[in-house]
Amino acid sequence: MKAMRRMLTFSFLALAVIAMGGCGVSKEDHEKVVSELSKTKADLDQAKTKIAELEKALSEAQAQQKALSEALAQAQSQPKGPAPAEKPAAAQKEAAGPPAAAAQRLVDAALVTFQGFIRDKNYGYLHDNLKNANGLLIYPQVLKAGFFLGGSGGTGVLVVRDATTGDWSQPAFYTIGSVSFGLQIGGEAAEVVVMVRSQNGLDSLFTSSVKFGGDTSIAAGPYGIGAKSNVTTAYVSFTKSKGLYAGLNLEGSVVDVREGLNKDYYGQAVTPVQIIVEKKVSNKGSAALREALKKAAM
Repeated sequence: MKAMRRMLTFSFLALAVIAMGGCGVSKEDHEKVVSELSKTKADLDQAKTKIAELEKALSEAQAQQKALSEALAQAQSQPKGPAPAEKPAAAQKEAAGPPAAAAQRLVDAALVTFQGFIRDKNYGYLHDNLKNANGLLIYPQVLKAGFFLGGSGGTGVLVVRDATTGDWSQPAFYTIGSVSFGLQIGGEAAEVVVMVRSQNGLDSLFTSSVKFGGDTSIAAGPYGIGAKSNVTTAYVSFTKSKGLYAGLNLEGSVVDVREGLNKDYYGQAVTPVQIIVEKKVSNKGSAALREALKKAAM
């Protein structure tokens, strides 16, 4: 609508200049109209450039969303459930081997999502404050349960930064549920990154489950080039839908450990504390994600 109004204004001013040429209009008034015409043309050119950029971003995001949907189809269908009883060490060693394909695809998808946020200049706050973050929850795909209704959710990973070395931990798998999409979301899915900003916030994630806004505070991160904010909450969320800002409301959302995927990925039943703090297990498949995180936080 704004572009159309600018175009109409441009046309009107152009006609006005032509008409003035044949009327007894002062040179000063004529120059004033010409100046306004030039400004309007510049605004139109800028709007066209912005529209082209948005169309390109939308096209890339749609392609990425399609790839993520295919990659996460199996991961989302994995039953959550409680982890089975821990096997003896010998049996664990036999079970350990190539990671479950669904779990690895989720890790790969988390890398794509993280890089997409980091490349987007509108999420400069995320990039600038990553070096001070305690950790990140990365959800490549949070699905809407119904049309303009709540009850949506998805699966992602938690990675934690070592303040001493700058290294990032092996990923632990987590779900998020009861997300409110609201009327402002244009698609059926969104990408979500939640920055953990305090040790208490991180410790809360090591419990069985956390409710944002209930057990602990969360706020939407600043959006826009040069955007700044004095955020004081334990968690800060960043969301995209179809490659564009989503403004997803995570108040009331519940984060829980995905024990089944943790077991699949590491070949044995392990808790987030054992994965991240005690470092009892590792998987080479997470190397690209961890390296990208370390590089971006420098």
